Amino acid sequence: MRNYILRGTTFDGSIRVFTANTKEIYEYAKKLHNLSDFSAKEFGKMLTAGILMSATLKSDKDLLTISLKVDGEISGIVVTANSKQEIKGYVYEPQANGPLGDGSISVVKDLGLKEPIVSLGPIIDSDIEKTLNHFFETSEQVKTRFILSYDGGQFIQLMPGASEEAKAKFESGVNGEDIKIHEKLSVTFSCDCSREKALKAIIPLGKAELLDIIKIDGHINIHCHFCNSDYKFFEADVKTM
Repeated sequence: MRNYILRGTTFDGSIRVFTANTKEIYEYAKKLHNLSDFSAKEFGKMLTAGILMSATLKSDKDLLTISLKVDGEISGIVVTANSKQEIKGYVYEPQANGPLGDGSISVVKDLGLKEPIVSLGPIIDSDIEKTLNHFFETSEQVKTRFILSYDGGQFIQLMPGASEEAKAKFESGVNGEDIKIHEKLSVTFSCDCSREKALKAIIPLGKAELLDIIKIDGHINIHCHFCNSDYKFFEADVKTM
């Protein structure tokens, strides 16, 4: 289990701590998306953040998506994680150089309710770590500290009703000897796309329009930005839909 999350709390339960090792996911994602050093490191931080936040999801079908849209060369980053700690994502401009620039962050939580929960916030100082810390304190109203690197990090939260001593410990920093580990979770970069899902995506266009496209282009290609898979459909595929 080389990529993992440790789920823990301080011994009095007043602070919860999630620690992730994501080195192999970072290396895999950098190669998969052919990323520049800058894009890879910013993407790695977002993957680490998504994995850490996924540990707070409770139901099997819960899903969260974190998106950055910025005016820097990279343009944007998207990561999506589920409650099984499976994550995927992509970078708008894989070969970008820094900085991130100004822009916005959105966090979408699909918790099986009628509508997903959508929260928005600004980019702070062109920095993902600062942006997420600010986001949680303003949007979630939970005292939170992210410590992010491209290949791992921590997500620390002060629980409601915490004592003054716990608050002081949170501000000064939680040491390893203060943490009780409750669970170790495996983490993977995994995309759930498939040929069947790609086919469902083009069906609404109707056979006539699809056949017209194939007549011009020779086939229809559906590309998955998350894993770079391509699904090609030809005339025979459309006629048997």
